[in-house]
Amino acid sequence: MNKRIIVDFIKDKMSIIILYMINTLSIIFFYTLITGYSKEIVYPLILALFFLGSFLIVEGYKYYQFNISIENIRNQQGFSDIKIRVRSKEHKRIISLLKDKQRKLSERLCAKESIYEEKIALLSQWMHKLKNNISVILMIAQENVLKEPENQNEFKNIENEAMVLHTSVGQALEFIRLGSFEQDFELAEIELIGSVKSCINKMKSQFLYNNVFPVMSENEKEFKVISDKRWNEVLIEQIISNAIKYSGGKSKDINKGKKIYFKVWCEEKYTYLSIKDEGIGIPEYDKDRVFRPFFTGHNGRKVRNSTGIGLYICKEISSKLGHEIKIESQVDEGTEVRMRYLSKL
Repeated sequence: MNKRIIVDFIKDKMSIIILYMINTLSIIFFYTLITGYSKEIVYPLILALFFLGSFLIVEGYKYYQFNISIENIRNQQGFSDIKIRVRSKEHKRIISLLKDKQRKLSERLCAKESIYEEKIALLSQWMHKLKNNISVILMIAQENVLKEPENQNEFKNIENEAMVLHTSVGQALEFIRLGSFEQDFELAEIELIGSVKSCINKMKSQFLYNNVFPVMSENEKEFKVISDKRWNEVLIEQIISNAIKYSGGKSKDINKGKKIYFKVWCEEKYTYLSIKDEGIGIPEYDKDRVFRPFFTGHNGRKVRNSTGIGLYICKEISSKLGHEIKIESQVDEGTEVRMRYLSKL
């Protein structure tokens, strides 16, 4: 039984109770004053309290049922039908008003959802088309690097800018797809090292242009984990992209350029993937905020093309797939992103 509802009922009816008791005592006092009998006041007082108690029990039951129904509606998810036990005409008017407001709000929400979905569909189509155009620019730049050696640096710059645009548009598309994640994933057994190598190969051009070099720990063992292959590779690519962006390698010599280290290992029922760079690192005061959407922080003001979307996407994907993601970082020493997967039994 909800004690709060009972206390509220007593407070709401307190004025009636006080008025009733004053009225009863006034009648008894008037009766004794007229008749002169002062001994016969107990019986009428008990009778008055009996009627008051009966009234409060009946009204309290109605009040309790009505308020319990309201509490149940408050705890409901979405816009389900309003079902309240109506005990008076006042209740009927309240329910009628609530249902009218619910219907209007539901209609407005449906209309806005329809407009939102239409805009998202159009935006996705436009971004896919833009991504295709960027791919063509990227291909033309790569071809002309070989055809015109004298303009190699210019075409390399065009190629890099096209890659940055391609990555940014890809991030935006993944950001949009997160809204329908539950309809677009399937947990299965995947081979983690194979996925990591696939991501590294896809991003080979970015590694080369930024003079950053991947270093894979030597491990012949296969690591089977439970995940979604496509979404997990999106997650890994986002982390690699950040590692490259914030590494800032200068030398073209593989022995002098910055490196990104990849390591996979098992502990009990979990498999871990570590991606560690030698970049600028994350300040201590920004560590707790790097997973927020559009947060770029101190490093975002130092590195061009920081969007604040990548790590947010990583956090959302890892959360939805049941993986754990953590970041350790030291300024000017680098950042390590560590992910924990459930191993295939």
